[in-house]
Amino acid sequence: MTKADQLGLFIFTKDDQGRPVIRHSMRLAAYRCAEQDVEYLELYRRRYNGTPRSMLLLIEHYVNLSGAVRTAYAEDAGTPR
Repeated sequence: MTKADQLGLFIFTKDDQGRPVIRHSMRLAAYRCAEQDVEYLELYRRRYNGTPRSMLLLIEHYVNLSGAVRTAYAEDAGTPR
């Protein structure tokens, strides 16, 4: 656990006195936030007896999930829009 990991959930560093400190990464913070959002949706579904269709309409009303990719040439991976 002393090597850097680009996909790691925790960051291992040392504080000013040289003691080891474990911090969470932005990846872990984003994962936790997404998990809480899913839990809030589940609580909402239970409270209002939501169907899968009604939950889909609720999400589509408040969140724009559409997207497109613009490519300049055939081999271009594209830029999200």
